[in-house]
Amino acid sequence: MMLARRRRSAAALSATVALAAAASGCGGSDLDKAGGSDEAKPRVLTLATHDDDYAYASFAAAVARLSGGSLRIRVANNWRSTGDRAEIEAERGIVADVRSGTVPLGIVGVRVWDTLGVRSFQARTQLQAMRVGDLALFYHSSTEPPGVVGLSRIVREAYPDHTQFDPKSQYFDARSKPEAPRWFMVDVEFVEKFPRLVGLDEMKADKQLADMLVVRRGMRLSVQPVAAKHMRRVLNRAGAALTI
Repeated sequence: MMLARRRRSAAALSATVALAAAASGCGGSDLDKAGGSDEAKPRVLTLATHDDDYAYASFAAAVARLSGGSLRIRVANNWRSTGDRAEIEAERGIVADVRSGTVPLGIVGVRVWDTLGVRSFQARTQLQAMRVGDLALFYHSSTEPPGVVGLSRIVREAYPDHTQFDPKSQYFDARSKPEAPRWFMVDVEFVEKFPRLVGLDEMKADKQLADMLVVRRGMRLSVQPVAAKHMRRVLNRAGAALTI
């Protein structure tokens, strides 16, 4: 399970998320009882991170308090990288280890949406329409089967994508100028990974999603608006923890 770094005041909320992860069995081989077979001993979850500026002590204390001492957090600050993309590479390592079950919990930061190289004027319009607090479905288009796998939240509204000004970037645009940028990006944070994938074929077969853009034949726009009724339906089908 991944947690997004947030304000320090969110420690209690994050603790609740961690407790939910433990209750649902998140943790794989790394979820073990401290001290062996004694049922009274607390269960220990490793929390993977690459920095020290998150309120780990407060987070761990809140988990212990809310679980009545039955669950404890062990912080492992071993995910490090070097170079200009050190933070991104470290967080990719954390994500990979959480997905593989090597560790049950990970901390990653708010990630800018710049690696997709969105270079469509229609998609740009949708990015610019996003507002802080808006929810976004995360759709895997290049997997088999394609489908919706999770939920994110907009935490910063559209601002110039810096890669358009970088001649070394594959997304460089010589026509774009700092005083008149052509391309934009938003910042998003992780909300949740769904218990089950909601596949494209499943959505196409659902009459309540008949007018959802993603199910239309030939629809390849990388950023699409989603009506509230469609969002609710997908969340329901996915068994999401969040309801709207």
